[in-house]
Amino acid sequence: MAAATTASTKSAVAAVTCGINAALRSDATGGDGAGGADGQNGCRSPGAKRVSDDGGKDDVWVAVDEADVSGASGGGRPPLFRMYKVKGIILHPYRFLILARLIAIVAFFAWRIRHKNRDGVWLWTMSMVGDVWFGFSWVLNQLPKLSPTKRVPDLAALADRHSSELPGVDVFVTTVDPVDEPILYTVNSILSILAADYPVDRYACYLSDDGGTLVHYEAMVEVAKFAELWVPFCRKHCVEPRAPENYFAMKTQVYKGGVPGELMSDHRRVRREYEEFKVRIDSLSSTIRQRSDYYIQKPFGTYLLYLVAVIAMIHVIGMFEVKWAGITLLDWCRNEQFYMIGSTGVYPTAVLYMALKLFTGKGIHFRLTSKQTTASSGDKFADLYTVRWVPLLIPTIVVMAVNVGAVGVAVGKAAAWGPLTEPGRFAVLGMVFNVWILVLLYPFALGVMGQWGKRPAVLFVAMAMAVTAVAAMYVAFGAPYQAELSGVAASSLGKAAASLTGPSG
Repeated sequence: MAAATTASTKSAVAAVTCGINAALRSDATGGDGAGGADGQNGCRSPGAKRVSDDGGKDDVWVAVDEADVSGASGGGRPPLFRMYKVKGIILHPYRFLILARLIAIVAFFAWRIRHKNRDGVWLWTMSMVGDVWFGFSWVLNQLPKLSPTKRVPDLAALADRHSSELPGVDVFVTTVDPVDEPILYTVNSILSILAADYPVDRYACYLSDDGGTLVHYEAMVEVAKFAELWVPFCRKHCVEPRAPENYFAMKTQVYKGGVPGELMSDHRRVRREYEEFKVRIDSLSSTIRQRSDYYIQKPFGTYLLYLVAVIAMIHVIGMFEVKWAGITLLDWCRNEQFYMIGSTGVYPTAVLYMALKLFTGKGIHFRLTSKQTTASSGDKFADLYTVRWVPLLIPTIVVMAVNVGAVGVAVGKAAAWGPLTEPGRFAVLGMVFNVWILVLLYPFALGVMGQWGKRPAVLFVAMAMAVTAVAAMYVAFGAPYQAELSGVAASSLGKAAASLTGPSG
């Protein structure tokens, strides 16, 4: 199920990218004057500036000649990036200090070798090995710092040459738990990727959901709807940052687009849609839970009706048997009890015995009873058989314990949710079946109690205590967990929104 949901989630996000890119591709190729300089939109004002203009304003970095840049190509075309190096007024003193420290380290090692500790040779050797290793690591760490460089992409050159030289890009967003990793973070990451300033036919976004949760799949459906509005808005007005939560949390925003007259109306419309989008994302967990509860309760209700019908037919059939067999109703009830006890323990063992006898030629040797001796008991019925504790009794004991626990859970649900609520009503109806099973197993319970079986009150008290304990544990642990589960997703997403918005949001 998790694998299928993960595949569906990846398909949903791929569909988001393909749908958005198909719409944007038509806008990019046949758009108005605001879009077309870079094949995407009119956002050339910040992105298409030559980066060489920024190099002279930096107090640390200075541009390297284009002829020395490996990314420069022939034909008079500018390189796709510009290289910068640290100014000599800063780099030369730094190199001098590194050289001085290296000389000091070498002198220290020479001193350590000349003054070898004869009394603790092993300790001195281990110390020297550690010092040499850390010194060698420091030298390796300093080598790339002796001539530091940085490369800055030239967005203008990228825009001019993207149709033939920019590679395809696949972006994978990974997630597991929608509570520990709030969905609001995930959807904002995906929306910012979809709105990236890159050729629309050269990239795709995928969500890898290792948890296989349904909430992520449905969140991607909501992302697909909102992205149809958000992505064109980002490219039309050159929005930065392109995660909507961060963008709308900013107090002031420097406009970099080409149609400032339409910004305010577009901004209000997109923000209104985004607030509605967040409400839908916040309510996904509770919506899916309610829908799942409805689907679960519907077949459960059908199952209970089926059980009631089967039990009723059994009793009606029993009435006819009583009529023609000439037995009393009590005899018929005891026969039903004997059948239930045998079907949970003896009958499966008999089937296993026949199967082993058929395939191996050997059966199962077991005894259910043993005779008491007058020496070991003062009971006047000591010559009768008593029940022995054998593995054959375990299946019936397990069935009885499970039904006692089910009655306790039903009582706990009725107490926690109320007997008149829908969960409470289903719990009470289910408890009727469990009580009926316990009534049929009543003689078995008295039998396994041995001498205590002569006091049925002890059995009823023990069952009442077990039911009360299970009900109390459900009320203490089960009911609060279900209530907490319904609100944990919404609270986590609310905290995520607050952290993204910040104190100014």
